[in-house]
Amino acid sequence: MNHFYFSIPGWFGFEDIYREAVDRYDGIFVEVGAWKGRSTAFLAVTAIRSGKPIDIHVVDTFEGSDEEAHRADPDIGDLRAVFECNVAPVRHRLTVWQMRSVAAAALFDDASLDFVLLDGAHDHDSVRADIAAWLPKIRPGGWLCGDDIDWGTDRPVRRAVDAMLPGWERRGCAWSFEVQERAPAITGANRKEG
Repeated sequence: MNHFYFSIPGWFGFEDIYREAVDRYDGIFVEVGAWKGRSTAFLAVTAIRSGKPIDIHVVDTFEGSDEEAHRADPDIGDLRAVFECNVAPVRHRLTVWQMRSVAAAALFDDASLDFVLLDGAHDHDSVRADIAAWLPKIRPGGWLCGDDIDWGTDRPVRRAVDAMLPGWERRGCAWSFEVQERAPAITGANRKEG
């Protein structure tokens, strides 16, 4: 199957992370934040080409965000339908959850996921909540990654990642963190403030 992601509007700068994840793992992948499906289409085609039985879950509210680029988009009121149309050639490989990220994390057992990419809300509190919700879901040796490490003037994504994931690695505009052992649940008692 040929890649067609480039014909889908949106932002996507972490192709290398998706390629490497498909090379490394063959289990359950989660993409949080799909917008119109550009990165989703890339991941699905890459998984199909690999021949691996990768199970791809996509989580998005399909409401956009308060970011100017989202509010001004003419498709903002119909994002789910636009997404579905854009990913139609690979839709059979996707399980789509139209819900908030933290609520979706509760659908998965701890240590059951190989790979999670966070690219949903970019404010500090949301990124912290996403990390806290998804980190325990990743099995030892799996990856928690995200985009937009330097987004915003006060870098809310970077501040959250710095506070919660010591030893994370920069990957262009994105970040990655390999879970070395079973990740504990992050609660108010053991959560570092940043």
